[in-house]
Amino acid sequence: MIEVKKPLYLSVIFSLTAVSAIYLISIVIAYPLIGLKVTPVNSEQCVVTEVYPNGWANYQNIKRQQLIYCEPSSNHAFKLEKVNEMILPTNERVSVTYKAMPASYVIYSFLPIIYFILSFSIVLYLFFNIRLSKVSKMSSYLLLFISLAYLGSGVSARGDIFGLLITTLSLYVIPVLLLEYLRMMIPKKDPQAATKKMLLLYGFVFILALITTLTGVSKFILLPFVLLTLVNLLYFIVQFHSIKKSIHFVKVRFFIGAIILSLLPYILLTAIPEVLFAKQIVMAEHTALFLLFIPLSFVYVNVKKYFLILIG
Repeated sequence: MIEVKKPLYLSVIFSLTAVSAIYLISIVIAYPLIGLKVTPVNSEQCVVTEVYPNGWANYQNIKRQQLIYCEPSSNHAFKLEKVNEMILPTNERVSVTYKAMPASYVIYSFLPIIYFILSFSIVLYLFFNIRLSKVSKMSSYLLLFISLAYLGSGVSARGDIFGLLITTLSLYVIPVLLLEYLRMMIPKKDPQAATKKMLLLYGFVFILALITTLTGVSKFILLPFVLLTLVNLLYFIVQFHSIKKSIHFVKVRFFIGAIILSLLPYILLTAIPEVLFAKQIVMAEHTALFLLFIPLSFVYVNVKKYFLILIG
């Protein structure tokens, strides 16, 4: 086994990621996604204004315009989530649990947890057991934040503000990491100046994530992600000849191809329609399934040469 020095910043990144993930996972386990948006009509009742197709309420035959008991904190519409029990107008008490739910609902609920644990374990192993190049490390960060965004999306759908912040921040960091990943292929005249610019960009997306999280409007949250993704595409086109000359081009081409294949359904069928028309063509739960291509390609790209050494 190769002895690898572990910088302090790596421990900080992995620790913060692990703590955030533990919180997100605990919310998913404790509170099934109800999938209701309601508007208060009095101090005890709300009228259902929206029923999420893949939520718990949809499987309980709760319909729009139906009255249910709730405890509104304001007079505005809100997501009814993170409750353990609901009382219907018939005075029937219904426990909000995963029991007796269809397998598809359970899979959609827990697949992000499995995906994150798998991705986190792969990245953790590679970072602390294999001496990775800068390019491989950047692809590791990409995998880490993609899995964190996937995990956080289910929690943000529950109306959790921290889950929304983690999801938003991860979505903005992903294209920035991808931009830096591509930038590594091109020799830089002034590496320190380039590094400062990237740090400023990370600071900008963090502030942007805070602002868009506080607005809570889905199209405003997704718009910067779409724009940053387009910046990556433009950069790749403009710098293609320089990137092609890099010794890492074959690895980059394969990994970028996997990311495009994984994210394109989400961008074209979920994010862009949400930004332009406030409606998703395909629900995020379905397009997110394509993310499974990324950890498989990541393992292939980063472990292939070590595997060949072992068998050769």
